[in-house]
Amino acid sequence: MKKIMQTLMFSALVVPTNTESEWQKLQFKSIPSHEVKFTENGMKLKVSKSAMPIIYPLKSKKLVRSVRFKIKFDQLIQLPKDKTQGEKGTDDYVFKIGLVFPGEQTLNWFQKKIAAKWVTTLFDLASGGGVDYILFYGVYQQKNLSKSTQTHPLGKGLIKVKNEWFVEKPGEYEFEVKLEKPRRVLALWLSSDGDDTGSSFNVEIQKLEVERLP
Repeated sequence: MKKIMQTLMFSALVVPTNTESEWQKLQFKSIPSHEVKFTENGMKLKVSKSAMPIIYPLKSKKLVRSVRFKIKFDQLIQLPKDKTQGEKGTDDYVFKIGLVFPGEQTLNWFQKKIAAKWVTTLFDLASGGGVDYILFYGVYQQKNLSKSTQTHPLGKGLIKVKNEWFVEKPGEYEFEVKLEKPRRVLALWLSSDGDDTGSSFNVEIQKLEVERLP
């Protein structure tokens, strides 16, 4: 009975992947951006040696327990055999989903003036509060990375990456992020990267759902 009650306490937020209305598409300086389309089947990304942040703010302060999604991709990252995925120079993943957590870090006036757009947008999501960090859960290709977590080499200490789902071939997959305990999440950050390795591929995000306290 206790498990049933705990399940009923949570509700599902279906994040629209077929409409652009609430998504924020940003750019990295000097890096090509993806071609992004919103269709009846979901969000389609054409990655061509490119990278870009795609962010969905969660305006509610409800606690999040899990995030479920369904994706399809047609190629893997072209990783050199002697390099480790996620390191500087090979920091490409076919797909990562990031959870932005609130915290104490803020930007002063000068930092806002010189910070990259993705950094200021990140702190804007806190609506007057602060940010802790972004935790990305990644689809990875090297078995030796199993379930490891690392700090992003260029993330200014704000980004961590957890290698969560190992894949050996392209295809259609359903994955779920389960938090150890429910936490507030400021935004979801979708990421597919091909700029470091010169990779090109297509990704389709068909379903995205957040499980949270009502």
